[in-house]
Amino acid sequence: MKKNLIDLDSNQAWIRLIIIFTMSVIGTAGMWSVVIIMPNIQSEFALDRAASTYPYVATMFGYGIGNVIIGRMLDKIGITKPIIFALTLLIFSYLISTLAKNVMWLSVIQFFLGFSAAAFFGPMMADISRFFYKRKGLAVSLVASGQHLCGAVWPFLIKDFLLDGEWRDAHLFIALVCSIFIPILFYFLGEKSPNIKQDFYKIKREDNVRLSIHHLKGNP
Repeated sequence: MKKNLIDLDSNQAWIRLIIIFTMSVIGTAGMWSVVIIMPNIQSEFALDRAASTYPYVATMFGYGIGNVIIGRMLDKIGITKPIIFALTLLIFSYLISTLAKNVMWLSVIQFFLGFSAAAFFGPMMADISRFFYKRKGLAVSLVASGQHLCGAVWPFLIKDFLLDGEWRDAHLFIALVCSIFIPILFYFLGEKSPNIKQDFYKIKREDNVRLSIHHLKGNP
């Protein structure tokens, strides 16, 4: 049982942060990809600028709702099942999006893409916050930045598809990358829990030592 426990702020905690950060960079593609393909969508479906934003609006609705619902799932049943559910939905949504014949159909699918991508943002931050005490703010901020790095990385990865107007191929490529790398990362994430009891006493002792030094220096 002890091997499944991770001390707060330990090297294992930082390794977990790196894994979660990488999952966030990959998984939140479900939120950013719609922004990248919008010009192709507008051209293919002969849309005006307002109508071409429907998939984006649907994605944002899904993303917001997904953060709440999947975050609540994480509170109740832990991280494993919500991530498996979200990854399955993410890959399936990318695959089914290639069959879209009009913007409304695509918008519905984009809602589920946003919903599933949310699992790799808010819930990831909630999970990593449990493994840090002294560096909790830094850890959560680093995981949050993974979403923004995602928006910077993916355009370079799928630009060749978009230059040819093949946004469907881009979606297939994203689905392939997610289906390969996220399960591998999730395997290394494992079923770990923070060693709260041990670290609570350790932190308390450290606080008592600092307080004693403070009084020895003559401070009130």
